[in-house]
Amino acid sequence: MNMLLVSLICTVLNEEKTIKDYLNSILNQTFLPDEIIIVDGGSKDKTFQILKKYEDTHPNLIKVLQLKGANIAQGRNYAIKNARGIIIVTTDAGCVYDKDYVKEITKPLLKFLLDNKERFNIKKEDILEYIKNKNLDFNDIQKEESAEFVQGRYYPYQENNFEYFAGFMLVKQKQCKVPSRTSARATAYFKYVWEKVGGYPEVYVTGEETKFNYNVLDQKFKWACKDTKVFWKMPSNIKQFYKKFEKYAIGDVIQGNIFRNKKLLILFFGSFLYLFLLIYSAIFNRTYLLHYYWY
Repeated sequence: MNMLLVSLICTVLNEEKTIKDYLNSILNQTFLPDEIIIVDGGSKDKTFQILKKYEDTHPNLIKVLQLKGANIAQGRNYAIKNARGIIIVTTDAGCVYDKDYVKEITKPLLKFLLDNKERFNIKKEDILEYIKNKNLDFNDIQKEESAEFVQGRYYPYQENNFEYFAGFMLVKQKQCKVPSRTSARATAYFKYVWEKVGGYPEVYVTGEETKFNYNVLDQKFKWACKDTKVFWKMPSNIKQFYKKFEKYAIGDVIQGNIFRNKKLLILFFGSFLYLFLLIYSAIFNRTYLLHYYWY
């Protein structure tokens, strides 16, 4: 029996500089999802054209949709509505994914599926056949803690001193089971979880994933954390950094995260010290200072 279990989704907007690296990392997965659904929000660059070429090359795997003017929440909900799998894996076009990302982040979900097969009206032998056809290790899955929602870890992708600074500011170190630090660039869950919490709140122009994560916790779904290797490309200049920092700051204010975690205030003021060190090292070519303060 050929089952379609895993749908991988992504929303994009003007991602022509990163979209190929993202897609190639997904296509090189050791556990290839059963379908890849990408929703373009109306890109004005060549993103949509690049996506269509990949779709033409992989017609049975990649499905490209366009929803002009959609925000991230609307695009993500649209992708999931069109997904045929019962397991949803979320990704971000600004990231590069380790080849084992899909395999690792879906293990707790496959374990839950095996333990609750009657709930899904799926026979055990069909699940075992699926696992075999996907070259997955059944014993490895059996060792996992079962879950309905899985959070993966992500890391900054840095190539220069400014990107080290951006990574320090934008990437939270303690991510596991903290809703405000759980990102849709690395999550997986059953489709019924998304349905139960009402999807991603489309009235939010930013902070939508944080609200979604809190809703998941409020519903008491089983939550697990996996140390996945997801590498998020950092802003390479002040303008890009400011836009991202402003967006996430607005999201934190909307969600009240700045009051839940006072360390955000310390981090904000600490960033000025780090910026001073960045400028100092650039002027005097003492880059060891940056590495000392980063590590």
